[in-house]
Amino acid sequence: ELLPPKPLCALNLAHVGPEAAVAPGDELAILPPLAGG
Repeated sequence: ELLPPKPLCALNLAHVGPEAAVAPGDELAILPPLAGG
């Protein structure tokens, strides 16, 4: 399988798992699976 089974997450510009705690003022990015070429 080429795509991850779950979206990737970044918290304050660092990759984290979905269990990461988010505090007020944090920047959260949810990166959906992508395919390209």
